Amino acid sequence: LAPAASAPQGDVDPELRARLRSWRSDVARERGVPAYVVLHDATIDGIVRAWPTTLDELRNVPGIGDKKLEHYGDELLQIIRTR
Repeated sequence: LAPAASAPQGDVDPELRARLRSWRSDVARERGVPAYVVLHDATIDGIVRAWPTTLDELRNVPGIGDKKLEHYGDELLQIIRTR
């Protein structure tokens, strides 16, 4: 498998990180839970670094388990795609 082509490994896109944090805040508010319950900062940073384009790639990001993938996977990929 080729690495995701949109962003080089290790690069942190501050705009994507901000959009993911904003989404996380909205989801946390809707669910009435702290933001870290939705996704930890380290998980957001992992997503930004990995720049996953598929659910399988997203599953490989530390902090993304089956439940988070099921609940948020499609939304997260949509956020990444709308760069």
